[in-house]
Amino acid sequence: MTEETQFQSMLRSIAQTVEQIRVEAAFGQPIQVGENTLIPVAEVSYGFGLGAGRAPGVEKGPTGGEGGGAGGRVRPMGYIKVSPGGVIFEPAVDVNRLGMAGIVMTAWCAFWIARAIARKK
Repeated sequence: MTEETQFQSMLRSIAQTVEQIRVEAAFGQPIQVGENTLIPVAEVSYGFGLGAGRAPGVEKGPTGGEGGGAGGRVRPMGYIKVSPGGVIFEPAVDVNRLGMAGIVMTAWCAFWIARAIARKK
């Protein structure tokens, strides 16, 4: 495979990744329920990188390396409810963050209780 072909292959992979990472990948299209329309809201982020190099002093030939990669995520934020009575944003609850907050709070309380007991002695 030539250098240009390898580079084009990496770009094609990155383009496919970017195409797949969008709001619809997590939510689907807005939903009509009676007189209400629900519009999903998400945070979409992605990144990519490419690199290539050759050994010092080598102008041509197979000595060198190339690499690339891409990744991303779609995180639900909530939905917008459009109804005859108005427009409202309903946030999504991230149970992972909620659980982590509970663990951190428990550890914080345990630290201060242990510290108070140690000072009493």
